[in-house]
Amino acid sequence: MVNRFVYDTAGLPIEEQAAEMISSAPAICNIEEAQEIIYSFFIDIVKQWTPEAVLQEFRHIFIQDNDSLSSNPVQAIYEIVFANKQEDFHYTIKRVCYIVVNNWVAKRKNNYIQKLIEILNDPLVRRRSLSPMIDRLRKWIQIFLESKDYQELELYAQTKVQDRSRLSNRCTSILLSTQYNDPANPIEQREAAKNRALQLKCRFKFDLAMYMTRFESATTTNSLCQNPTEVGDEVLRIIKIIVAKR
Repeated sequence: MVNRFVYDTAGLPIEEQAAEMISSAPAICNIEEAQEIIYSFFIDIVKQWTPEAVLQEFRHIFIQDNDSLSSNPVQAIYEIVFANKQEDFHYTIKRVCYIVVNNWVAKRKNNYIQKLIEILNDPLVRRRSLSPMIDRLRKWIQIFLESKDYQELELYAQTKVQDRSRLSNRCTSILLSTQYNDPANPIEQREAAKNRALQLKCRFKFDLAMYMTRFESATTTNSLCQNPTEVGDEVLRIIKIIVAKR
């Protein structure tokens, strides 16, 4: 049985434990196989586990804050780290994020996406470790956090989406459309972008319908419902008249 890790604890042979783990576990032939092990693991657990449990395991595997009960994905991560394949790690963590995000967007559990963002920004990511491997892993996460890919991921976090939609719902939809139409993106990211854009479109239609109903009601205060568009009330009134005549 593979020994479990102990992290950030003085006096423990972390590097030796890592080497023993990789040597005693079934051999991983290449980086692509290591990536598939990680992808398959998260595809399975996001369907079977609670979002809280998925977040906890994501934190264990990528942030290395505690022992993970899942030795195969940990071994696969360390294969990538040992091989010093930073670009492969970048794509791996990006796709893992979208594997869980796509599932949660489809199930309208967007609040857990914000928690995923918070895990990636945990102060522990910038803490030095006794292990050079863990330091390299956390440095790579810091690089990911400074990337365009991370900025795109933030679009799915509930608070970020709400802030952006107030400023420009159209801008958010365009950014999501760009993600969906980019064939270089993981299929999970493209599906998540498509689903999230559809949710925003439906929400916009609902908000606009509610606003127009209250806007035309003499007994309703307009301040109770904000105009979700970037045009004035008079323009909306004219548009409604034109549409009604068709």
